[in-house]
Amino acid sequence: MTEELLWLILGWLLGVVAGLLPGIHANTISFLLLGFAANTGQPDKWAYVVVGMNIVQAFVDFIPNIFLGLPDSEAFASLLPGHRFLAKGKGLYAVRLGIIGALSGSLLAALLFPLFAGFLAKALDFVEAIIPLALGLVLVSLVAGERDWKKRGQAVAVIALAGGFGLLTLPSSAFADPLFPAITGLFGVAGLLNGLRGENRVPEQLDGISPLKPKNLLEGGVLGSLAAGIVALLPAIGPGEASYLLMKLFKKTSASLYLIIVGCINAANLLFSFLFLYLLGKTRTGAAAALERLGLLDAPTLVAVTGASLVSAAAGAWLCLWLAKAAAKKISQVNYRSLNAGVICFLGAIVFLLQGLPGLLVLVVGTAIGLVPLAFGVRRAHAMSYLMVPTLAYYLGFPG
Repeated sequence: MTEELLWLILGWLLGVVAGLLPGIHANTISFLLLGFAANTGQPDKWAYVVVGMNIVQAFVDFIPNIFLGLPDSEAFASLLPGHRFLAKGKGLYAVRLGIIGALSGSLLAALLFPLFAGFLAKALDFVEAIIPLALGLVLVSLVAGERDWKKRGQAVAVIALAGGFGLLTLPSSAFADPLFPAITGLFGVAGLLNGLRGENRVPEQLDGISPLKPKNLLEGGVLGSLAAGIVALLPAIGPGEASYLLMKLFKKTSASLYLIIVGCINAANLLFSFLFLYLLGKTRTGAAAALERLGLLDAPTLVAVTGASLVSAAAGAWLCLWLAKAAAKKISQVNYRSLNAGVICFLGAIVFLLQGLPGLLVLVVGTAIGLVPLAFGVRRAHAMSYLMVPTLAYYLGFPG
């Protein structure tokens, strides 16, 4: 038990690094670790590292996502929910909401394993058959959710740009791994560039704790777990899209609830992906793909991985809160534009080192497309058509 804990702690530390450093994802580190696993002959031990790292990153990711990329005050209406809290001096509170969601998502996912397994056994063929219809409905719903026809037309333009970009780059042999620089550009660098237009200082962050009603916690956990199931079953659907669609369906508008749901999805989706791997031998996340490469597909491994996930969730919550408190104290003291610019340069350097000029080209084009929804004032979620449109084309049988 002590040895397993040490391997988990190594995973937690790597998860903190992956969560805090933009461009360094747990998926990338997971596949680097596979080489070490092959040399040591201890795949079960490295599985603890992979699981611990991915779970902790699901928590720590909230820190850069909330504290970086805040635009100017005139753009308040189009801010992401986390940035709205940051602009009001409540960035730490926003992180707390994400932590609450991720903790509840981890626990509820583990409790829902039997129900989810039973559903998969009976309805998987049906789900696979309706994936094209489901993806199409998601795209239509995202467009319909814009406030007027002009915005809907602009949303269609974003979907066409990002979807076309995905169709061109994802199947191409000219790029080693276009997904990483494309997503980094569409959502990372584009948001950071938008943040350069903002104030040079972030408002002082408060450490107040606003109480949440048990009803709100339960509501966020249930909706988040339901959304996580959708994300696990439907390829190319991300946490943001699933959260938005469920909140629209149930007519919820709370930014606090949104952050809880996103946190819940991030953690629960990982656990559901482990179950998906065990039952069907299919991978839906990088962590599950790493476990598959390690050859760990049996029931004892699923039990061990689930237990390790719950322990890692507790550790991730504590680490994230501790780091977020430190970030909240310092963020109002730094030159915010310089911080955003530094992160942009870091991301560009990482992409160039890993993928050279082709990767840098994908990053630049992705960034340009990612700026379009920000300029139009429509939801950035439309840019996820980079994945959804090629996936839809694949299931409809188009060559690619």
